[in-house]
Amino acid sequence: MLQQKKQKVVLLETAINRIMSTFYRQTLFATYEFMANEKAAKGEPITADSLSQIMIDLYKHYYDLDITEEIYKPYVWAYIPHLFHTPYYVYQYATSYAASYKIYQDVKNNVPGAMDNYKKMLKAGGSMYPVDEAKLAGADLTEKTPFLAVIDRLNELLDELEEALK
Repeated sequence: MLQQKKQKVVLLETAINRIMSTFYRQTLFATYEFMANEKAAKGEPITADSLSQIMIDLYKHYYDLDITEEIYKPYVWAYIPHLFHTPYYVYQYATSYAASYKIYQDVKNNVPGAMDNYKKMLKAGGSMYPVDEAKLAGADLTEKTPFLAVIDRLNELLDELEEALK
């Protein structure tokens, strides 16, 4: 029984960590990228210190963490190649996660037409803008619903973990 409980805790922690790293952390990085580029657009100096300060502030805002306690953590921006080689890319991790989860949720919950809508999206085969293709499957990324679905799932997982740890 104890082994089963440990396995459940590990699985729940894995699912929680995936949401945190794919949804929240990538949103943090997209916000970072926006703020750094906003500084440049305003003609403000861009230095390692100013870039690190943005990251420090965002980690505090997103996670209530003081990353200055880890010597290299404020420089996390320096070793994320997407921020330099593929500008404005990281947000796609969070948006695709939200769309995927919303579509999955609709299919799982037998929402009428959900599977047909999903197939319709697949048949579009990249012929449309991704946000329009996601709409075909019922994941309208111009609305809050897909994003709230991920947040709701995180809350469910945290409740399950809390229960499993009792």
